[in-house]
Amino acid sequence: MFDAKRLLGAMMEARSGSSAGSRLDKAAGSGGLGEAAAALGQMFKGSGSAGTGGGLGGALGSLAGMARSALDDPKGQLKAGNPVATGGLGALAGGLFGGRGGALGGGLLAVLGTIAYSAMQKAGHEGEAREAIEQDAKRPGASAVPVDEAQASATATLLIRAMVSAAKADGQIDGTEMQRILGHLDEAGVDPEERNFVLEEMRRPVDIEALAADARSPALAAELYAASLLAIEVDTEAERAYLQRLARTTGLAPEVVSQIHRHLDVPEAPATA
Repeated sequence: MFDAKRLLGAMMEARSGSSAGSRLDKAAGSGGLGEAAAALGQMFKGSGSAGTGGGLGGALGSLAGMARSALDDPKGQLKAGNPVATGGLGALAGGLFGGRGGALGGGLLAVLGTIAYSAMQKAGHEGEAREAIEQDAKRPGASAVPVDEAQASATATLLIRAMVSAAKADGQIDGTEMQRILGHLDEAGVDPEERNFVLEEMRRPVDIEALAADARSPALAAELYAASLLAIEVDTEAERAYLQRLARTTGLAPEVVSQIHRHLDVPEAPATA
């Protein structure tokens, strides 16, 4: 099986010339996300579900104290060089997974998982988010907060599918755009299996129902929506309609969708019937 985290990182690098980077910077610099990251870390630290290897749960658990210290004493922690104090959640992700490829993909999982949790928390669904994340941690497959390498790989694969699907919101990806994306992946050093996976996904018809079926919890659905929002500029009616349909099909509460848009600083289109 290919390295899904590396491929996710390469997909984000392929979006580097777009607004995706600035949206992530906006979200990662949010103090609210730092607080959510600390809460997630404490959740896994206290539950014994931290996991090992590529698990985000374990990583957040081990660094929960770092995030909490930055929140409680930002000036002192800034002097001490705490990466969360100096660079926000983006620095936390960099500290966990710093680098390119799989490292970048792991950092993206960290940020997107925290955006999902924070959006549900701010929308008044914190209890539902905690329950969903804790339940996901106990079963194989994709999870909003992966606790081991297998879950991280499954989650990264689902998010890649979501990003490619969103890119097809205006219809099929034309040959020029397809070659641009594949060119970026080649530059990132992806292997033939990873490249072929993306190529096959780009050629598939849009199937929101299949994505929704694999987003098995509200927290994972929120993460999938956030990844989709990063994949497109949201400057056409087709893209706005796609996002609305995705939210409806995954069962995301409107207030959670609104919070995701706020975190990523993307205006939300008026709801349609």
